[in-house]
Amino acid sequence: KTRFAVSLDTAGTKPLLIGSNKTLIGVGANATLRGKGVTARGGVSNIVIRNLHITDINAQVVWGGDAITLDNVDRVWIDHNRFSLIGRQFIVSGWGKASNVTASWNEFDGRTPYSATCDGTHYWMLLLIGTADSFTLSNNWIHHFGGRSPHTGTANATMALHMINNYFEYAPNGHGLDAGAATTSVLAEGNYYYNVARPVQIDDDPGVVLAPLAGMSGAVSSACSAALKRPCVANAANPMPGAGAASFPADTRALTPFSGKSGTVVPTPYPATDVPKVVKDSVGPGHL
Repeated sequence: KTRFAVSLDTAGTKPLLIGSNKTLIGVGANATLRGKGVTARGGVSNIVIRNLHITDINAQVVWGGDAITLDNVDRVWIDHNRFSLIGRQFIVSGWGKASNVTASWNEFDGRTPYSATCDGTHYWMLLLIGTADSFTLSNNWIHHFGGRSPHTGTANATMALHMINNYFEYAPNGHGLDAGAATTSVLAEGNYYYNVARPVQIDDDPGVVLAPLAGMSGAVSSACSAALKRPCVANAANPMPGAGAASFPADTRALTPFSGKSGTVVPTPYPATDVPKVVKDSVGPGHL
C-alpha cells in the first residue's frame, strides 16, 4: 500500500477551556482562532462565543480536534461564527448534557481537500449526543457537507432540537439531519435544502422528526396549532430529493417537548423561500 506522511499539530487536540459567565468575542470581521478549538465542560453556564473564524484544526486528521465541544453545560450561545477546515466535529456535545444551547447565524463551511467521501465535502459537521441536550439551530448556513448536519441522539440519551430557517447547501451524495435514536425529538421548520440528496436520513432506530412540507396534512396542521398555538412553517427543497416527501418525516410526536412553550423559546420561522438570501447575506463574523 502507498504510504502517506501525515502531520499533527498537538495544539488542535488541546482546546481552550472557557468558564461560566464568559463571552469570547472576536473584534472585527477577520478575528480568527487558528489551530485550536474551544471546550466548555464540567457544569459551566452562561457562555457566549461570537464573531470568530475557527479554522485549521488538523483538517487532514479525523481525530485531530473539534472546533467547539460542549459537555455538561447550560445556556450557551454560539453566534455569527465561521467554521472551516476542522479535523473532526464543528460542534460536538459530549456525554453530559448540553442544555439551552443556541447556534445562530453561523457558517459551517465543509469544503475540504481531505474529504472522507472523496467529493470535497466534510462529513463530521454537528454531533449532538449528550444525556439531555436541548438545542436551537437557527439561520445557519451549512454547506458542502457529507452528513451529520446534524447527527442527534444516542442510546439512553434524550434530545430536543428545534431547527429553523437554516440553509443547507450542496450535499449531492450526503444527508442532512440524522436523528439516530428513538429518544430524539426534532422539529424542523422553514429550512431550505439546495442540492441535498437526503435532507433527513432514516436509520434503523430513527428519532422522532416533524419536518413539514407545503401542503401538509390536516392532521399535522392541527397538531402544530394545538402544540405551538401557531401553524408549523414548511420546509423547502430544490430539487426535491428522489424520495420526495419521504425525505421529510411528519411524526407529530416530535411536538411534545415544544408544546406549550412561549414564542421566545419556540420562535416562529419566516418562509423557507426567503432563507437562501437572508442567511447568506448575514451569517458569520462581521455581521453583528
